[in-house]
Amino acid sequence: MKTCIIDGCIRSRRSAGPRGYGRMCNMHHMRLRKNGTLGPLESIKAPYGQGYTRKDGYREFQLGKRKRAFEHRLVWERIKGTIPVGYVIHHINGITSDNRIENLQCISRAAHTLLHKPRRTHVKHR
Repeated sequence: MKTCIIDGCIRSRRSAGPRGYGRMCNMHHMRLRKNGTLGPLESIKAPYGQGYTRKDGYREFQLGKRKRAFEHRLVWERIKGTIPVGYVIHHINGITSDNRIENLQCISRAAHTLLHKPRRTHVKHR
């Protein structure tokens, strides 16, 4: 029986999977897919109270009776300070549930739109 490639893990490997996922156990595989990291989530959510994950993958928290906030914005503001007007927080690796500060980037709304703009192929009309 082959074991997981993660140091200290004695669980058996998953069956073959894409991009080397078959070399790790099910727990590490699911952590990587869900969180974008192999380790357990940092206790970054605790200070914000109860939260939930939306269908699009973003974590959202209730801050009082009427105010809600996204986790990635809360993480940025706690570590880097306020977000300037006209700027948004972008997930560098595209995984919206991966709210580590290394994965967050503060960019202008215009630059963010260009990053997520669908690519069109040129069609010549006759």
